[in-house]
Amino acid sequence: MVTKNTRKKKRTFSWMNPKLEVRDTKKYGKGVFTKKDIKKDEIKMLIY
Repeated sequence: MVTKNTRKKKRTFSWMNPKLEVRDTKKYGKGVFTKKDIKKDEIKMLIY
């Protein structure tokens, strides 16, 4: 008898502040860099 997994898969939600950008680095692969100044209490990324 085959049983199905009835759990719903979690959906990943992510958002990145438009003042940030992902760029390639020579040493580490990819990195996140700022395009504009960011305030101390400003949200940078959301990953859910």
